[in-house]
Amino acid sequence: MFLKDNQGKEIFIKDIEKRLDISKSVTSNLIKRMEKNGFISVIPSRRDRRYKQIVLTPLGHEKAGKMTVFLTDLKKLLLKDISQEDLSVARKVFKQIKQNLEKKE
Repeated sequence: MFLKDNQGKEIFIKDIEKRLDISKSVTSNLIKRMEKNGFISVIPSRRDRRYKQIVLTPLGHEKAGKMTVFLTDLKKLLLKDISQEDLSVARKVFKQIKQNLEKKE
């Protein structure tokens, strides 16, 4: 989805690491699996051929489109009959929980 949302931009492995907040080795394995499954291609950068750009393949675009529909439907189901006020409170609570967990480390 990150690649779909950033079409037209050069996206590198380090961008995916940062966005997903995962290690270089985990990202590398993820990229290899996605490439093997035909969802992405790893190509030389247009600006600096030493860097490898990650791009969606047609199959990757198709899967991302289906994922968008699925996520939209899921969001509607999960948030049905929940007011914006209640949702705002829930976000605030989850944010605080996340901060508490990060302090523990």
